[in-house]
Amino acid sequence: MITEERFWSHVDRRGPDECWPWIGSSFNNKGYGRLPERQGPGVRKSLLAHRLAYQFSTTEPIPKSRCVLHRCDYRKCCNPRHLFLGSIKDNNQDMWAKGRGKAPRKEICKRGHRLEGDNLGWFGDGRWRYCKACRAAHTKAYRQARLPHYAALERKYRLRRKLAAQ
Repeated sequence: MITEERFWSHVDRRGPDECWPWIGSSFNNKGYGRLPERQGPGVRKSLLAHRLAYQFSTTEPIPKSRCVLHRCDYRKCCNPRHLFLGSIKDNNQDMWAKGRGKAPRKEICKRGHRLEGDNLGWFGDGRWRYCKACRAAHTKAYRQARLPHYAALERKYRLRRKLAAQ
């Protein structure tokens, strides 16, 4: 179990509005501070420093489905004033708004529709974006292609009902 005292000993606590960088020796491959915790004999788990900082500053636990986001956009920061809870979608939108996405953000889909406002949809709790106009066109084309199949099923169903009624 990680104690608050042990955790805060690895944080450079500065002024209340400044970033408090993680000065522990361990970081994950994305640059976030982490603190290893023993969970039993031979079993270790790494906990992210900014999540621990948020949890120690609030009374309620962080749901596993929620992310702890940085207002300051500094991954090593553990200042609770700079941290807030958000969904995966919020985290991705924050990442794109701050220009940290891996690929340049597309403003127009491959068929020329603008990816904004009512034409922008999200899959996977905000992990992927899609064009609603293209999706609607694809769904319509798929249903039109399957229409003969559905019509044949409908005729078969009506014939069965007619024979059952006799």
